[in-house]
Amino acid sequence: MKLDASVPKSPDHKQERLDRLRNLFPDLFTKDGKLNPKELQNLIGEQQQDVYEFRWNGKVNAKREAFTPSEATLVKHRSFGAKDRPHILIEGENLEVLKLLSSAYRESIKMIYIDPPYNTGKDFIYRDQFKRDKQAYWEELGVTDNGVKVDSNTETSGRYHSNWLSMMYSRLLIARLLLKADGAIFVSCDDHELYNLKKILDDVFGEENFIANIIWENKEGGGGSDSKHFRIKHEYILCYAKETEELTIHGVDISNRERYTLSDEYVAERGQYYLQKLNQASIQYSQALDFPIQAPDGTLIHPSYKDKRACWRWSREKVDWGLKHGFIEIKKDRHGQWAVYTKQYLKCDNEGHPIERTNRPLGVIDKFSGTAASKHLEHVLGQRLFDYSKPKELIHYLLELVLSKEEDEEYILDFFAGSGTTGEAVVDYNLEHGANKRVLLVQLPELIKKSTAAYRAGFEKISEITQERMKRVITRYQSGFDVYRLEKSSFSQVEFMPDPNKTAQENKELLETYVAKKQNDLLSTADQKKMMTEVLLKSGFMLHCHAQPDESFTDNDVYAVADHKREAYVCLDQCLHAKTIGQILQRTKQTPFICLRKALSTSQRWTLKQHLEEYLILM
Repeated sequence: MKLDASVPKSPDHKQERLDRLRNLFPDLFTKDGKLNPKELQNLIGEQQQDVYEFRWNGKVNAKREAFTPSEATLVKHRSFGAKDRPHILIEGENLEVLKLLSSAYRESIKMIYIDPPYNTGKDFIYRDQFKRDKQAYWEELGVTDNGVKVDSNTETSGRYHSNWLSMMYSRLLIARLLLKADGAIFVSCDDHELYNLKKILDDVFGEENFIANIIWENKEGGGGSDSKHFRIKHEYILCYAKETEELTIHGVDISNRERYTLSDEYVAERGQYYLQKLNQASIQYSQALDFPIQAPDGTLIHPSYKDKRACWRWSREKVDWGLKHGFIEIKKDRHGQWAVYTKQYLKCDNEGHPIERTNRPLGVIDKFSGTAASKHLEHVLGQRLFDYSKPKELIHYLLELVLSKEEDEEYILDFFAGSGTTGEAVVDYNLEHGANKRVLLVQLPELIKKSTAAYRAGFEKISEITQERMKRVITRYQSGFDVYRLEKSSFSQVEFMPDPNKTAQENKELLETYVAKKQNDLLSTADQKKMMTEVLLKSGFMLHCHAQPDESFTDNDVYAVADHKREAYVCLDQCLHAKTIGQILQRTKQTPFICLRKALSTSQRWTLKQHLEEYLILM
């Protein structure tokens, strides 16, 4: 028998969805607060029975697992680099980690990039078996406590596609909760699961939020492999918005920038320019646009085009404006004839408005090869330790498409971090733009095969390579990052086995005694720093929040905690003194107070609840 009430959990997204539904449609629920299937059926009506739906064996369980709260925690393991460490690497099973992030980082991530394991029938290691119990989750998967078993997902298995889809579905459901309204997700894949991946992304994000299926030519020259019929030299990157109307995809640099070579007295504000004949474009003739323009020598210039009747691109009024403000130049062409030109400025349009000349990005990326990525990673690490890393330039390119130039601090998430390419790309982006974008990397502690160069170099887990790459990158760029590990809760999980020889009442009394003793044992031996991290994370505070002792509290250790979204007072002492409670009652009602339920007597709890209402948070 388990009693988990003492263990704080990540948000219960299933209950949240039910609560929101109850608030909107209370008539769909019974008097005891349960959803009434008959009322729901009456609402949707018979006409809703035949609908298109993408289903597979395991979809329902994957969705249930996604919205089940986590009782795990994240524990800071080490720190690297500068005192201000904006970046975070988390070593752990990514579904459990995403659940833990879903309170503090909900609707806070600007961009997600993931390169999940392609369903090639091998190295399929995500089985969603994290537990808080006696064994760490990697031990439960059948190996020592230094790694994770590599399982197979062979094509002979009846669940070959279902296993992969269920793994991706649960993670994408939580990932969507983390994205900002103006955020985007990019998912790399190949032909094995492209169309299934597109369907589950449609399911999670909505077909209306599909942005593009980008083709990336990942091999140089004419090389290609993986097919006996065609040379395959490309992969795909599916892009979805959280809300299409909110997403801005920035244009890419214009390809003909070299044309802008001329300068005039306006160069500081308008940039360089090139000349374009006012009658050069092939436009439909308009008599209103057919008028003479006077040359410097008094000659009248008519808008002829290759000796044919033509007209100007600008109206008479616009030409007068252009002459007055320096947007038109009249000079003789190479044939010695007077010609009228418009100045096409780099930083200014022909209305005089400042612009950034860009082109919409193509749906094909024909640069950034995988071979070059391998060579770069080998250079960073000093030897070849990791295969099939994505080019950092590719991720940098995607960052340029989505990240805001105006907002200094934005979050980027990669929960299949691999060698840490996304981390290095974000660090590079910050260096180039003088920005402060923050990256969250999540990597499973996957066991490295003993036959590999990485293992011989002293690396036992993939996450150690991720860490080493980030360490070398931030050393080069004077940045910093913290490393967290997924661990069982710092709060005790109470396990109690009832005595079959005793009555129900006797077992109840024994259970209460057991719980009290277990909690006392926990609080007397607990790592306060770990408990603080867990409490704050599950209360919605980001991992880099600031917790400072409030010296005005003299009878208890009370911390003032804040990140850029929220603030609170936190006390994890076993007992709250009357003076401390009095001080809390004098503070503003809009500042939450977080403490242990056990630390309060019934009357103290009632007093604080009356004063703070929903701002009292008990653990």
